[in-house]
Amino acid sequence: MMVTKTTLGALLVALTAAFQADSPRSGPNDAPQEITGTWAGRFSTDDARRPPRLQLTRDRRRGSWTSSVELDPAQVRDILASTSGAGAVTFRIAREAGTLDFEGTVRGDGGSGIYTFREDPGFRDRMARAGFRGLDDDDVFAAAVHDVGTDGARRLGEMGFRDVDFDDLMSAAIFDVDEGLLQEAQAAGFGRPDLEDLVAMRIHGVTRDFLEGMSEEGFHFEDLDDAMAFRIHGITREYLRELRQDGFTDLDADEVLRIRIHGLDRILRKRRGGSD
Repeated sequence: MMVTKTTLGALLVALTAAFQADSPRSGPNDAPQEITGTWAGRFSTDDARRPPRLQLTRDRRRGSWTSSVELDPAQVRDILASTSGAGAVTFRIAREAGTLDFEGTVRGDGGSGIYTFREDPGFRDRMARAGFRGLDDDDVFAAAVHDVGTDGARRLGEMGFRDVDFDDLMSAAIFDVDEGLLQEAQAAGFGRPDLEDLVAMRIHGVTRDFLEGMSEEGFHFEDLDDAMAFRIHGITREYLRELRQDGFTDLDADEVLRIRIHGLDRILRKRRGGSD
C-alpha cells in the first residue's frame, strides 16, 4: 500500500494555499507592507501538551484567513504579569520578516484584540540573496507568522536541500523538519529521503519510537511509504497482537494493510461470535 507523492504534494499545496492573496500582490521592490487583523488566544502554561497560542484572523474580500502563533512561555508570564491577569495589554513578537504588534485585553488565561504586522524592509532582499526571489506580501506575512527566514534556508542547505522553493521552506518550518529527523530516517534504513519524505514523516507520526515498536513486533520497514501506510491506517502494536490472537500469523506488511483496510479481522470475529 503506497502513499503517493502526488497525494502528499496536493496536501502541501493546500497547506500553503491559505496564504495566497485575493488582491494584487506587491513585488519585492514595493514599499514594505502593513497588515492588520484580530487575535484571540489562551495564555495558560499549565498544560505542556497545549502550549499557549494566539489565533490570528485576517479578513479578505472573499472570506478570511486564520492561522496560529505559538507563544514563548516566558513571554506569556510577562504578559500576564503586566496585566495582573486582567486588563489592557500590549506586546510584540519579533521575526526576521517583521514585527507583529498586539493590543487588546486579557481576562484570566484568555485574551483578544487586534494586531498589526509591519514588514522588515530588508527581508525580501535577504531572502532573494538566499535564493528565494519574488516573494509577495502574503509570502512575507506567512514567513512572519511561522518564523521562516534565512536561518531556515541555511539549515536546509546544511542538510543537503539546496534546490527548494518557498513552499518547501514553509513546509519544513511548519512541520519542524530538522537534522535530527533526517538522521532518524537514515538510521531506519530509508536511504537519503527527500524533503517531502521528511515532511510526510512528521505529518503521519513516523517516529523513532513507532519504528522501534514495529520492529519489536517483527516489521522492519524497508520502504518509508509502508511505514506511513501503517500510521495512516492506525496499525499499532496492540492491533498486531490482536491479529495474532485471532489466528493471523506470519503476515507481511501488505497483508496486514489489506486486512486492516477491508476489515477482514472484524468479519472473522463476528463469525466467531466475538465483538468488534
